[in-house]
Amino acid sequence: MSEVAICDQKGKVLERRDIPVPGLRMALIKQAVIRQEANRRTGTAATKVRTQVAGSRRKPWRQKGTGRARVGDRRSPIWRGGGAIFGPHPRDHSQKLPKKARRRALHDALLGKVRDSEVLAIDEFPLDVPKTRVMAALLAQIGIEGSCLIAMGPMPEPPKGFDSAKDALTAVVRMTRNLPRVTTTRIEDLNVGDVLRHRHLLVSRAGLDFLFPAKPGKAKPGKEE
Repeated sequence: MSEVAICDQKGKVLERRDIPVPGLRMALIKQAVIRQEANRRTGTAATKVRTQVAGSRRKPWRQKGTGRARVGDRRSPIWRGGGAIFGPHPRDHSQKLPKKARRRALHDALLGKVRDSEVLAIDEFPLDVPKTRVMAALLAQIGIEGSCLIAMGPMPEPPKGFDSAKDALTAVVRMTRNLPRVTTTRIEDLNVGDVLRHRHLLVSRAGLDFLFPAKPGKAKPGKEE
C-alpha cells in the first residue's frame, strides 16, 4: 500500500490517499515501451542494390588471361560506388499490442510511480494568472525537482474564466513550455513512454480520481508540513 498526497497551491497536504500496489508486470511495461518507440520510426532508411546504382554493365576486362580477379561489372558490391549488400530498405516497423495489454502496461507504470512516491496531486491548478512564474512557484512549493509530467483533466466543465477545457489546457501549456523538463498533456492522452520519461507526475484531485478511483474509507486527512 502506497500513499499519494493531495496538496493545495502552497504545498500544504490536505489529504493522503492509500493506493494498493500489487505486483508490477515489468516485462509488459517494457514491451509497451518498445512498441511505442517502434511505432514512432518512419522506416524510410534506404540503400541501393546493384541493379539500382548507376554504372556500366560491361565487364571492365576480359574473364581470362589478364592475371587479375574475374569481375562482372562496376555495379558489383565489392567495388567502390557499387550496390549495397543487405542494406536497409523502407519498411514498416510498427508493432501491435492488444488494447487490454496496453491499458495494463500504463496502469502498472502509474502504480510504479505511486510506489516510488513520484505521483503528486494538487487540489486545483492556479489558472487565475496564467504565467510561467506562477507554475514555477507552484512546483517549488510542492517539492517537485527535476522532470515533471503534468496531466490535465478530466474537465467535464471548463474552469472559471475559460470558454472550454481546451483553452484551459492551452493556458497550462503556455505556463510550462519555458520550464525545462516539464511537459503538459491531457490525462486521457497519458502513455507509458511519457510516464516513464519524467520523474514526477502531477495531476489534479479529479485526475487522481480518474486514474485511481477512490474507495470508501481509504482517504485520511493530511498533516501540515
